[in-house]
Amino acid sequence: MVKSMKRQKTDLISRKVTLYFSGDMGLAVHKVEARAFFFQIGQYAQYPSAVEVAWIAKGQRLPRQTVQTYKPSMLILEGWGHPDPASMWGEESASGGVVTRAARFSACSSEWQSEFDTMIAAHIEASGAKVVVDFRGHNAFAPTPAVKAAV
Repeated sequence: MVKSMKRQKTDLISRKVTLYFSGDMGLAVHKVEARAFFFQIGQYAQYPSAVEVAWIAKGQRLPRQTVQTYKPSMLILEGWGHPDPASMWGEESASGGVVTRAARFSACSSEWQSEFDTMIAAHIEASGAKVVVDFRGHNAFAPTPAVKAAV
C-alpha cells in the first residue's frame, strides 16, 4: 500500500536523475533535477496502482513526494542536464499600466502533454538519454500487486 507519509532519506536511492511531471490542474510539465529518488506502485484510495515518487532535488536537503493517481505523467531520466519543458506562459500584453499573461493552453488540455512528448522523444533520440522509468500512460485503475522498484 502506498503510504502518504513523508519518505525518509534512507528510503531514497542515491542517483542523479531528472524528473518530469505534469503540474497541478493539468498545466504544463515541470522538470526537477534530483540527487536521490524512490518510486513504487501500490494501492492509494480507490486506485489499486497509484504511482508514488519521492526525491531530493539538487541543492536541497529534504525529500519531496507526490502520489499520482488519475493519468500519471511521471518520466524519470538518468542524469542531469536534460532540456527544460516549454514555458506555460504566452506573450505578455500591456494596457493602461497593467501587464497580463495567459497560459499558452487551457487547463487540462492534452496539448501540454503532446507538446512535451514530442520534445522529449526528440531529445532521447538525439542524445541517447536513458529512461529510468516512464509512467506516462500508466493505468492507476489496473489491479496490479504493489511493487517496490529496485533500481
